[in-house]
Amino acid sequence: GRMLEDGHIGRIAVLISHRGKGLGTSIMEALVDEARLRSFSRVYLGAQVHALDFYQKLGFEPIGERYEEVSIEHQTMQLSLN
Repeated sequence: GRMLEDGHIGRIAVLISHRGKGLGTSIMEALVDEARLRSFSRVYLGAQVHALDFYQKLGFEPIGERYEEVSIEHQTMQLSLN
């Protein structure tokens, strides 16, 4: 995973053989913790629609309309840190 200077989270990836072990959650928690240390007011990301439940369980909320990127439907999601 990575986070840009504006709080945009991207490139979250866990090898298929390692999924279901909490690694994705650990990556996201580390990125959110870092955002809080940097006093960001929010973090946001473009979630593939099949992963919406994962991000919602972490507290992210959908904003705006769904969109297509590289022939995959996405939804912008954000987490307020205030």
